[in-house]
Amino acid sequence: MAIGEKNPKIKEAITQKFGEYLSRAEEIRDILDSGGGSGLHRMVMRAPASPKSKGLRTERRGDPDQEKLRAGLDSVIITEKSNVKWNDVAGLESAKQALQEAVILRVKFPQFFTG
Repeated sequence: MAIGEKNPKIKEAITQKFGEYLSRAEEIRDILDSGGGSGLHRMVMRAPASPKSKGLRTERRGDPDQEKLRAGLDSVIITEKSNVKWNDVAGLESAKQALQEAVILRVKFPQFFTG
C-alpha cells in the first residue's frame, strides 16, 4: 500500500480505520493513566465490531443467557498480575510450548518475527 493511495474508496477506508485505531489507543491510554488495567478487559469486551461480523454490543442486549455467561466470565478474569510460574503448572507441555511460541517469544524477541 502506497502512502499516496489513488483509489478513493481504499483511501477513505484507510482513513476511517486510522481514526478508529487512534480513538481506541487514546481510550486505552486514558484507562492506563487513570489507574491501571482493571477496566481494560471491560473496554476490550465493548470494542466496536467490524461491519462484517456480529458485534458484541448487539449480543449483549439481546440474550439473557449470553448476559449470564458474560457476567460469569467477567468474574473469573484475572486483572492483576499473578505469580504463577511455568513450573507451577503440571503437565500440558504441548500447550505451554504453543503459548510460549505464539505469545511470549514474540514479545521478548520482536526482531525475529518481523516481515
